[in-house]
Amino acid sequence: MTKQFTLRGVSHCGTIGLCMLLSGCSSDPASGVPSDRVGALGIVEFQVEDSADETTVVGVDADGQEVGRLELIHGRFALTPMFQDDYPGQPEVDGRKMDVTIFGTKRFVYETAGYGPVMNMPAHPPGEEQLNAFLEDPQVKPILENWGIGFEPFTGLVTEMDVAESSMALKLDSGSDPGTDFHDCSSPDIDCGMPRPHSAPTVKANTCGGGTPAFVAGRVTRTVYQQPEWMIAQCCPAGSGGQSHDWFARKSCPLDDASPFNYKNTCDPHGNLVNYSMAACKSCPGYPAVAAHSCDVTYDAAHSELDWMFQ
Repeated sequence: MTKQFTLRGVSHCGTIGLCMLLSGCSSDPASGVPSDRVGALGIVEFQVEDSADETTVVGVDADGQEVGRLELIHGRFALTPMFQDDYPGQPEVDGRKMDVTIFGTKRFVYETAGYGPVMNMPAHPPGEEQLNAFLEDPQVKPILENWGIGFEPFTGLVTEMDVAESSMALKLDSGSDPGTDFHDCSSPDIDCGMPRPHSAPTVKANTCGGGTPAFVAGRVTRTVYQQPEWMIAQCCPAGSGGQSHDWFARKSCPLDDASPFNYKNTCDPHGNLVNYSMAACKSCPGYPAVAAHSCDVTYDAAHSELDWMFQ
């Protein structure tokens, strides 16, 4: 059994196989001419490393900076927490593990035991043109096909059947936020702590608001814009946060720092002190999101990642 999840900018493809989305572009290393399909990302060269148990493909721009990365393990690997339920009592399996990252953010994950072909995994959802272009590029697609991995043709169109019969596949998202010092903020807790005890000693990082605890929530600590922050992911019940349905959200909270700082953070890259005089955190754009079917937040200590998914 496998799972599919897409990490959006993670979407999931269902309960058979796990996949995530990313975008990329290609070039012919000999000619240096970017592919028409992926040139918008600025990739001018692909760098491929191949060994007996792992293949890595990295797309870089004209300055040599990494844009997109495919990491494909074909051998024994440790299952990440979200896949361990599929293989009870097996912390490791022999098979394939596929991770796709774009601009430093993990967008697609696939993990499965064994090497049976999965050439017809569901097409990437509408809006994932860049991910599709990267995985379909002549520098990338043959590598996946060699290891029995492929997808249904991408159309980018939402059909009536998509809406009526496949809405779950279109709305299943997942992702990962790197960080350390994981803290569980799930029920019965109603907040994730006090991010700025020195500059704002009364302001807490509430989860669902109104004193309502989250079904599950967690935070990690990391540095962005050369400043410390908390990154929080949470699954909340209907009736909280002004929402009529169960919902999911991500938010970031600037932390106290010994040196002067400007409150920039992941969800508020233009942050300033005024924004945080009464608030602890800022919600990332696109949230809250409906989580009517399922929602989960876990911490992958082996990879120092806060993993989340919702549908």
